Amino acid sequence: MTTMAMTSQQQDERTPRSPLQIQASHLFEAHQFKSCELVALMELSQMKQKPQDVGIAITLEILGNCAVSTDRDRQANDYFRDAAELVHSYFQRETREMKEEATSAWEANLRVKESRALSNVGSIIEAASILERSFPRTRNSEQQRQ
Repeated sequence: MTTMAMTSQQQDERTPRSPLQIQASHLFEAHQFKSCELVALMELSQMKQKPQDVGIAITLEILGNCAVSTDRDRQANDYFRDAAELVHSYFQRETREMKEEATSAWEANLRVKESRALSNVGSIIEAASILERSFPRTRNSEQQRQ
């Protein structure tokens, strides 16, 4: 299994994957990106009935992975950003903590993918901004650098 094929959601097993998400992941692993995208879009259309469902983030990440693999980085950025925002909101509701930085390993991985897609289209400053906001430095590490 390739690194890109594995969704970051697999790090957080609290959200089970649907049969269509599993099928889309298998298609991705087989480098059948268009078929993967069609299955994921079908899943997304069914899931739109529950817009707060964090499972939508899994499907958005799969779509983002397909977009990156077919050199559509702008579209990939949109998918990864939307997925990261859903995951961020979900974990803020679960933990009742309001913070701007990444709330989980899943969100962190999505933010890195989002930044990478932005970097690929030449938006280096925006990519860096997302990383700085998602992974703020602690005061101790900044003091040690000086």
